[in-house]
Amino acid sequence: LDDRPVFEDERRTTTAWVRGGAAHKIDEKGYLSPKAIQEAMLDGTFDKNAAHEAEKEERKKIREEKEQQETRNRQAFEEMLLDSRVRRFCQVLPNVRLLAGLPDDVIRELAFKAAASPVHTNLVCGFAKDETALPAGSTLQGLYLISKGRVGFNRGGKPAFDGTALGTGQYFGEVALCTAHPQSATADVVCREYSDLYLLSREDLLEVATVYDGTLDALHANRSKALRCQWHECRPWRSYDLTFPQRIISSAVPPGPAEAPAAVA
Repeated sequence: LDDRPVFEDERRTTTAWVRGGAAHKIDEKGYLSPKAIQEAMLDGTFDKNAAHEAEKEERKKIREEKEQQETRNRQAFEEMLLDSRVRRFCQVLPNVRLLAGLPDDVIRELAFKAAASPVHTNLVCGFAKDETALPAGSTLQGLYLISKGRVGFNRGGKPAFDGTALGTGQYFGEVALCTAHPQSATADVVCREYSDLYLLSREDLLEVATVYDGTLDALHANRSKALRCQWHECRPWRSYDLTFPQRIISSAVPPGPAEAPAAVA
């Protein structure tokens, strides 16, 4: 085996080199016999320049094939991770007061929306230990789900809310999903260990709610259980006007009169 290529890439490049240099010896069936190669070597008709060009082309082809395979492997791995997050969030979201009682199809669609919306901007890894995921005063975009790790809340560099910490499978920001007024973080959200956070935004929630009949009514019914503010401070769900790419979804039902204030949750 010392004089023969052992690995597949070497076999391919060697074959390409030989066939490129002795292309004129290839028969009608595309076969290049060892005898024809030897004749080309002996009579001086073997074209080394053409052989080198054929080898370079084959190496380029091999490199492109490997890159495509790596891309497919990476996509398959990302899809596997996405599917695992979706299945995990499908177990978490039904426990959210606002989403209680929603059909499984709606929950899965919401889980997919959240799993595809990481809070961390680094696609390779999440938040490091002691890194601030959300600074105090920043606008809450919706419901934040902790896929991995543990987060706490700080004010002035010191633990807030009696040192409360949330772990894997827990969430915060529920009120931001169901109020018309922007909600702001009242403390720094700091990771106590390496953590992955994902976001279910109000826009994603309402987009899914408009697709599945009855979802808006269920959200409206659950909202009083999730709010920590007065009922009359928020507009009814049906009064939202949402603009989505290539379509505009506007409420067909006009806002009703202000409801009676509910007790503060």
